[in-house]
Amino acid sequence: MRKNDGISHKRALVINGSDEQRYLDAVSYVVPRINQAGYEVSVVSPVFPENLGQAEYAIATSDMLYEVIQGIKKRSDLNDQLLVYTIGHGGRGGTPCLEDGCDNDWLIDEVNGIPYEQRAIVLTGCYSGDAAGRFLSLPRTLFASTGSPGEVTYGHLYHDLFWSDEVVNYDPYNGVSLFERCDFAQTIFPWQVSQLPHPSKPLCKVSTGYTLDEDYVRAYDRGDPHWTARDYFEQGYVGLVANEPLQNQTTLHDFDKAITLMEQGEWGWWNNPAYLLALNSRAFIKMRQGNYAGAIEDLTAFHRTSSHCAGDTDLYRSLSHFQMGIARHNLRDYQGAIIEYGNFLAHVGNHDFYKAKKGYAYWYRGVARYLLADYRRALDDYNQALGILTNEAQLYYERGKTKKSLDPLAWKSACQDFRKTLELNPHHAEARKKLDTFACRATGFVE
Repeated sequence: MRKNDGISHKRALVINGSDEQRYLDAVSYVVPRINQAGYEVSVVSPVFPENLGQAEYAIATSDMLYEVIQGIKKRSDLNDQLLVYTIGHGGRGGTPCLEDGCDNDWLIDEVNGIPYEQRAIVLTGCYSGDAAGRFLSLPRTLFASTGSPGEVTYGHLYHDLFWSDEVVNYDPYNGVSLFERCDFAQTIFPWQVSQLPHPSKPLCKVSTGYTLDEDYVRAYDRGDPHWTARDYFEQGYVGLVANEPLQNQTTLHDFDKAITLMEQGEWGWWNNPAYLLALNSRAFIKMRQGNYAGAIEDLTAFHRTSSHCAGDTDLYRSLSHFQMGIARHNLRDYQGAIIEYGNFLAHVGNHDFYKAKKGYAYWYRGVARYLLADYRRALDDYNQALGILTNEAQLYYERGKTKKSLDPLAWKSACQDFRKTLELNPHHAEARKKLDTFACRATGFVE
């Protein structure tokens, strides 16, 4: 490590151990984007990549990767930002495969030895989630992977999402952060791989001290009088996406403080989209805690304020309708829930970020209509939902029940849905009971 020079340099290490064309293309796609984000890039890959620009290059062997890491260590200090991004196949333990094998457990210790102020580790190979604990054991770390521990993944489908131009920038005063890219990819990637033989659940986690803005690493701890509305807002957002149940109260406190300080005039609020996100996010945390009435209060304030806010707030507004629908649903205001689900579906359009939520909005609206005995419209909603959420066992079951309620003689079609429910979830007791009835047996759907 060199002596601290007081300057924050951005350093990136891109590792690809495969000469398969899809992975070489990924290197050529990813490296320019990392360059554009202001990073000095070192690339390890079997083939000299296109669009390398000013990046350092080495072949993908263990010895060469070791030498590249030593060079980065010598150039780095505790003021620097670090990004490690892997492409290609991965081995057990989460490390990337290289030309001379996949047993590269040594790599984690070497990367953990690189000095940094804040860092991001993005692993896209199979078993990438295995390495989460060892990287997150150090502070100020963002860890992203294409799967949870033990999962085989389709990492070549991840890069377009992580570096997409459609990533939503929730902090209007800074560019898109790596954390926001991680959040975006984590939201959409499971949907993309859900129909493949090995669906996986990507990770997007942070360790203590990580901040939303890589160029703004604070020197104070939570609760310090120096903390500002921006500090509380950013930590609240990080806590929200990290989705740790035990962290909910701390995250709620962060948004409480951010909203209070903004309403008192700090960092603005009348024209600040961050204020809207804070309201929306606090409502989400309240819903996690079962405080649906409190969530509705925040979402109502959001709608009151959003028309005055500068910038594009359509995505925020669309999501707030979805949340309001769920809150009213849980308070048994089914008619109000139906209206809000409809508002969400009318406003969201075809944005991929909310494609899965559209399916759930149709599903939940169908449930609300079923509870109001509007079986025809409930069936229409279930049909729409199943056009998006094709592997939801409970959804097939509920459609089957609705068909039977709509037409007591429609056993054949209803039993088809109960059979599909059991194919997707063999432990679904209620579907099994339905199939065991005389009516379903008479249709020929039960042996």
